[in-house]
Amino acid sequence: MSDSENARHGPVFTQEPSDSIFPMSTGDKLVFINCRAKGNPPPHYRWKVDGRDIDTDSDPSYSLAEGNLLINNPHFINHGGVYQCIATNAFGTIVSREAKVQFACEYLLWAICLFFQLGEHLQLSTPSTQ
Repeated sequence: MSDSENARHGPVFTQEPSDSIFPMSTGDKLVFINCRAKGNPPPHYRWKVDGRDIDTDSDPSYSLAEGNLLINNPHFINHGGVYQCIATNAFGTIVSREAKVQFACEYLLWAICLFFQLGEHLQLSTPSTQ
């Protein structure tokens, strides 16, 4: 290797996450959201969803494989959102573009999905008794 290849430098993305729609079928138990960066020393990764840090150590539905985020047993309400990858080493930190992740419902389940998606935006009320 040449000296320039060994030069220490901050992380640079080689792959950033992108907007994705994943089918919600009973066979899909694992979803990957891609993120890769090069740097010297190699970067460490963390992720955010909707601006909140994802704790891959305490939340069993999330894990990391190199820089990629894995969602185990994804749920269309709990895991849809805007994701960002953060790569850090001693020479700097970079933040990826925002990637909107959505889950598509199967045809037979569309009414249930629609109900839950609308429920996130509507406040259901019951008549009060006087």
